[in-house]
Amino acid sequence: MKPGLRLALIVMSVCVAVTRPRAAGGGDERPAVVPDRLVFGTGIAGVFDGERNAMLSVELRGGAGWAGIHPWVGLGWATDGAIFAGGGALYTLGEFRRWQTTVGFGPGYYERNQGPDLGKHLEFLSFVEVSRRLRRGHRVVLRLAHISNGSLGDRNPGTELLTAGYMIPLRLWHRPDRP
Repeated sequence: MKPGLRLALIVMSVCVAVTRPRAAGGGDERPAVVPDRLVFGTGIAGVFDGERNAMLSVELRGGAGWAGIHPWVGLGWATDGAIFAGGGALYTLGEFRRWQTTVGFGPGYYERNQGPDLGKHLEFLSFVEVSRRLRRGHRVVLRLAHISNGSLGDRNPGTELLTAGYMIPLRLWHRPDRP
């Protein structure tokens, strides 16, 4: 396994383990929290670069967190073959009249294939997004993200992504005392 991928998997695992709620009695029951969410996205990779490519993404967001910080893990694929798999933490800055702003950050593994050379396999994704709440907890999402290696490599051109998405609440940890 490549070192960058190994580091990304370790950080993702720690983020998920640390922010998952623990049952009070040591059993399998989980506390009622904001539901986990699944986000499907599509958009443009290299939005401010000379070459742009269509992209797809899928992301799982943990509903449980600590001090408003929640874990996420995700996978993105661009039509030039570039792949990013990563995870980290996100924080919602606030909600106003069904609108909310969220920021996130995390490391990941980047495989360029025919995509841009970003300098390393270990890259960091940072993003800001605006979303609008719909019925039954669903949301529409608009995200601007930046991927770069944080100057860990000799090359660090970075690239930006602009995506639109749809967020679906999940009930992965059902409590028996709640319908």
